[in-house]
Amino acid sequence: SAGASWTLGAAAGPQAVTALVVGASLTARLGATAVAAAATTLAAVRGNNQAALPGHELPESLVVLISDRFGNPVPGVPVAWTATGGGSVSPASVSTGADGHAAAHRVLGTTFGVYGTTATVAGLSGSPMTFVALGAAPPGSQPGAIAVSAGDQQHGTVGATVAVQPAVLVRDLAGQPLAGAPVTFQPAQGSGSVTGSPAVTDANGIATLGGWQLGTVAGGQTLVASVTGSGVTGNPVTFNATADPGPAAAATSSATVPAQAAPLTVVPIVVVTRDAFGNAEQTGGAEVTVTVSRKGSDQQIGVNDNGDGTYSASYLPLNTGTFSVRITVAGAAIPGSPFSLKIALQ
Repeated sequence: SAGASWTLGAAAGPQAVTALVVGASLTARLGATAVAAAATTLAAVRGNNQAALPGHELPESLVVLISDRFGNPVPGVPVAWTATGGGSVSPASVSTGADGHAAAHRVLGTTFGVYGTTATVAGLSGSPMTFVALGAAPPGSQPGAIAVSAGDQQHGTVGATVAVQPAVLVRDLAGQPLAGAPVTFQPAQGSGSVTGSPAVTDANGIATLGGWQLGTVAGGQTLVASVTGSGVTGNPVTFNATADPGPAAAATSSATVPAQAAPLTVVPIVVVTRDAFGNAEQTGGAEVTVTVSRKGSDQQIGVNDNGDGTYSASYLPLNTGTFSVRITVAGAAIPGSPFSLKIALQ
């Protein structure tokens, strides 16, 4: 008799191995069935980004796949389904079939808007998986015009969300407010990011964005809102905002300090403040200090706020020697601080 170990391949299903007798014409074919390993991954198969009338079922089932680490479908795994935003999903729990698929049917709530459906299997990569759907107007309801409703021409701080969320008014071809129309909001490059897009118009034809967080570069920023359709008056709509620098930050501010000067000669010191993203401040009001030290003796000198994000100070040395100049912004030392200042006869 003879024996050997056999490691099955990664694919589930029938597998075979052939045994040969060396020096003889004898062979034996052995078979085995490889089953899937433990479930590791949950992934969406189909059903995401659908639309239906409020109160109606989505046209296509929501389907997920449960697989093992080799990509084999794993049967018999219970998947929990949860509806968010209203409406219902059924069944609430279903086990995967032989193909590793688990499906559910989604009925939307009674209002226009965005709905979510979550498939969950604890401990699996990709879980929970969220499907998004729109409660929208029927295809025959075409938008005829779009216009700004709120949120244009705002001022805000870089990296912050604008105070008034952009909103548009959509009308149908007869000029009446159109409910259930999806509106896509897209910021221009460098103009930050948005949440809640697409937004769906309500009964008054108004679609309001969830949030617009401005980009990190100070200056003008834009956001475009659009609906699908040809010949729509005003489409797309552009929102404009101005992003102002944030509070002055020590880590990005800088200063000019002479390395050497003569006694009884005024030493000019200039501080340029910037926010945390490196934007130059355009106004004053920052907390800036300048302290000159030598041999354990500190002297804090007056700082002039120039009102444009820059600050100036003057120091009159009476003696020769090496001095230390410490500069802080908002209570923290700026890069390069303390600076070395050598006072010597010229």
